Amino acid sequence: MSISKRNKEGYLDLTAYQALTNIVREEKKKNKALKKSKQVQPKGKGNIVFICSPFAGDIVTNTISAQKYGKFAVKEEAIPVIPHLMYPQFLDENNIDERQLGIKMGLVLMSKCSELWVFGNYLSSGMTLEVQKAKMMKLPVRYFTTECVEKRGLAEVEECFAYNRGSCEILSVKRCQGNRCSFLKTAAEAEKEKERVVERIQNLDYYLREHLIDKYFGGNINSRDTREDL
Repeated sequence: MSISKRNKEGYLDLTAYQALTNIVREEKKKNKALKKSKQVQPKGKGNIVFICSPFAGDIVTNTISAQKYGKFAVKEEAIPVIPHLMYPQFLDENNIDERQLGIKMGLVLMSKCSELWVFGNYLSSGMTLEVQKAKMMKLPVRYFTTECVEKRGLAEVEECFAYNRGSCEILSVKRCQGNRCSFLKTAAEAEKEKERVVERIQNLDYYLREHLIDKYFGGNINSRDTREDL
């Protein structure tokens, strides 16, 4: 995302440009530091991965499938964690309380993993919850078919708030760049990022803040302070 050095009248405005550049630069540093702290080992090689796949419904078939996914993870030299192969051994899947307990314990195990591997062609309610929690934990999520072929992040790309039928509604590119795009984010992630930027702008010097709001937000921004509030 580029920041113009000129204001809407076309004149150079280096003060506003420098302020916004600093904000963007600091946000990138924070994101880079966060990604570095979440880095996993090279592909396979002992990574602990959480296996997310259907279970309820056709339990017999889904159990066999989960076993296959676990074996695939082992072949990839990863260490699979598959709660729905373990907890049903002593928790009743048909008992709502015990089912919820199993899900909660599974989420605790997920927090100890390096990645979430999602298998299948659809997301059940339990799987959807696991994917949401993984993203909140900043865990990488990888998607696979029932034949253990990676979908290369297609589902993630389609969740990007700027994605529209293979194109991007924000960037000036002809086609979506997929996982190569550093701009890739869900609607919730985009909203949080916007809130952080707005908060940073509101903490700037009053006159500079007002100038930036007028120039880049059309004079309208949520929770604007007034001079009397300072």
